[in-house]
Amino acid sequence: MVAPWPPLNLPGVVMGYGTGVYYATFAQYCMRGAFTGVIGASSLDIALRTGVPQNYLVALRGAGLIFGPAVFGPVIGRALWSGESMPFFAAWALVRSVCAFAVPRSSSHLVLYGCFVLIGLSMAVLDAQGLILITRVRGGDARVPLIVLSIAYGLGGMAAPFLVVAFCSRAWDVLAVGDLLLASLTLGKR
Repeated sequence: MVAPWPPLNLPGVVMGYGTGVYYATFAQYCMRGAFTGVIGASSLDIALRTGVPQNYLVALRGAGLIFGPAVFGPVIGRALWSGESMPFFAAWALVRSVCAFAVPRSSSHLVLYGCFVLIGLSMAVLDAQGLILITRVRGGDARVPLIVLSIAYGLGGMAAPFLVVAFCSRAWDVLAVGDLLLASLTLGKR
């Protein structure tokens, strides 16, 4: 029988528990909900301002969500098991932050297309990394943290329309700053 790799249940080793990435996963889900809500609430405004069809924006983010885990699955695994999950997490949060800064400032169709694909990719990669980490750390006791992830997502989605109403296109800047803080706090926890 072949031993599982990475090794499971090593004595005295609690992979990921109490690390910045473990806790940042919950904040990331709140940000994901906020991104999804802001995209929904502001995509018509972006479409009217730039001439990009609204359905393209949503579909391109969806394409990123589909291809993210498929393309980056092995990289996610390597980052988790090599001990480099914090820089990996921070890098994808930074990608999403840069895209959030670019969206309200761009009128180029290609830049907007690229940003929405990258937002979808980053959401998918961060989601997959967080889910793998939580299930590996908590094992069969992952029920409560996974429920908390859903609550965090819902809170972010619930706040998003209020961000758009309060800040209009500046809601994207709020998201970008949130992701920058998330990335820096995750790296600072190391």
